[in-house]
Amino acid sequence: MAIGELETLAVLLASNMWSNHLHGKRCLFFVDNEGARFSLIKGYSRSQVISCMCSLHTALLDDLFALPWYSRVPSISNIVDSSPRGIPHSLLLECKRFDSAQLHLLLEQFVEKVLDFHFVHQ
Repeated sequence: MAIGELETLAVLLASNMWSNHLHGKRCLFFVDNEGARFSLIKGYSRSQVISCMCSLHTALLDDLFALPWYSRVPSISNIVDSSPRGIPHSLLLECKRFDSAQLHLLLEQFVEKVLDFHFVHQ
């Protein structure tokens, strides 16, 4: 079950990290987990954690006037899958990568928001 949460979190982090590029744009998010993809499309899930992340993601996109589309990408075609394994990919430029400290700070903020949401809605 953690895969759906992690895939949804990846979309939430990406939309926040690149928010300055999404204003007024149509956005294509590739997700390799169908449960996460359908939850993002619906805006909720049976999982309270995923529902919270969907809510945060939707609120951000609303603020940005961004129009999302969620598509499935099989793991074999997902160029990002090589990155956590330390395998360089020619389409992932080193200069376009985010600082791990910045990513860690965002992750902490979202975990705190999700936990706050979870405890309020129990």
